[in-house]
Amino acid sequence: MMLERPIITIAACAGVSLSLGVLLTPAMRSIAGRLGFIDRPNPRKPQGRGLPLLGGLALYLAAVGAYLLFAPLDLRSIWLIGGGGGLLFLGLIDDRLAISARLRLMLQTAGALGVVAAGIRFQWFPWEPANYLISIIWLLGVTNAINCLDCADGIAAGVGAVAAAALCVIAAVYSHWAVATMAAALAGACLGFLRYNYPPASIFLGDAGSTVLGFLLGALAMAAARGAPPFTQAWVAALPLAVPVWDIIVVHLRRHRAGLRKLRALLESNGRDHLPHRLFARGLTARESAFAVYLMAAAFAGAGVVVAIDGIGALLVAMELTLLALVTGEAPFGVLVSGVSRAWRRWRGEAGSPLGPMPESPARRSAPSAGG
Repeated sequence: MMLERPIITIAACAGVSLSLGVLLTPAMRSIAGRLGFIDRPNPRKPQGRGLPLLGGLALYLAAVGAYLLFAPLDLRSIWLIGGGGGLLFLGLIDDRLAISARLRLMLQTAGALGVVAAGIRFQWFPWEPANYLISIIWLLGVTNAINCLDCADGIAAGVGAVAAAALCVIAAVYSHWAVATMAAALAGACLGFLRYNYPPASIFLGDAGSTVLGFLLGALAMAAARGAPPFTQAWVAALPLAVPVWDIIVVHLRRHRAGLRKLRALLESNGRDHLPHRLFARGLTARESAFAVYLMAAAFAGAGVVVAIDGIGALLVAMELTLLALVTGEAPFGVLVSGVSRAWRRWRGEAGSPLGPMPESPARRSAPSAGG
């Protein structure tokens, strides 16, 4: 869909969503306490920190509100907004009362099926049911990968902002202006929320927020890459979200090797072995860990943008970079950020870290809509 003066529209939408995020987040922080949406310790969340959990509602309202101001609704956007709203409502129930991993997965699958049936799906195979299946698997995977990554202050929102910004550019390259506008709205909303979620956080996304953020990002990745050749399409969609997808795969493979063999046990497992935890273990502070993750996300997202712009030649470079990153892991990014941070502190004459390792955001299950 062509929008009048699209670049200006996209920029204005991002600015409005950022402003709404900055305004709505403290309002939701106040409301959360009165409604009981607080991250309290319990058997499922032993690391509860007593902070509000309605950040996801602020993020969703900011993104959707800004989008509706700048782009008309069509069937795909209605299903995307409605599906995201449904998962947000599910997450709010989960944050308040807790529901089973199996029920979460079933309801997420229903939401994914609706979005895919509306036309937001990969077109990789001549046999359409295969496209449905791979699209649903992708959407469920990204939804829960973002939820899993939301285990420390500022991580999910920062990665979401980077990924959404990259998807905005990719969609614009392929002239999907409505998709670019939605991605810009989501990027702005993430940045507005990050103002209050950056370490030390004063509000969390909650399962509601991390789930809907992952759902929107996964759907926008498919929509942004629409029309590219299948092989290129796969990389263009995957690279902006490589960090959360890679992390959830690595963590669950490690847990499987550690003895968690049954699917249900894997879904309901939790632990301190996700990317932010591994950076903490290397001695990085909360802010250093956040910057390291942002750097990783930006490296992959930038490669995705280059592939969209330059085609198959850049694709080979992106493949090499991805393979290198998978081999080396997060160590180079963490070492770089930590070294720069410590050099900066020495230059300023500061004796220690301004913000050491912090407790994680709400302890998560590595289940659908959870992440442990």
